[in-house]
Amino acid sequence: MDDVASRLAHRVQLTTDGFKGYLSAVENAFGSNVDFGTEVKTYRSSSGPAGRTDMRYSTPRIERVDRTAIFGNPDRSLITTSATT
Repeated sequence: MDDVASRLAHRVQLTTDGFKGYLSAVENAFGSNVDFGTEVKTYRSSSGPAGRTDMRYSTPRIERVDRTAIFGNPDRSLITTSATT
C-alpha cells in the first residue's frame, strides 16, 4: 500500500474488499489523503442435483453486495472492486 501511495500525486478514491488488514494499511500509507470504501460480496451456494452444494465448478451467485464508506468522502456510486472502463 505504501508503494501505491508513493506513486500517486493526487487524492484518489480507493476501494478494497472486506479484508480487515487493508484498514490500517490504507490509513498508514495515505493518512487522510484518500477517500476509502469497501465492497463486500456475499455469495449463495449453488445447488446441484439432489440438493448437492459441493458443485466444484459452478459459478457462485451473488446474493448481496455491501458498499461502505470507511473514511474520507468516497462517492458511494464508485465504491466497487470490479474493473470499470
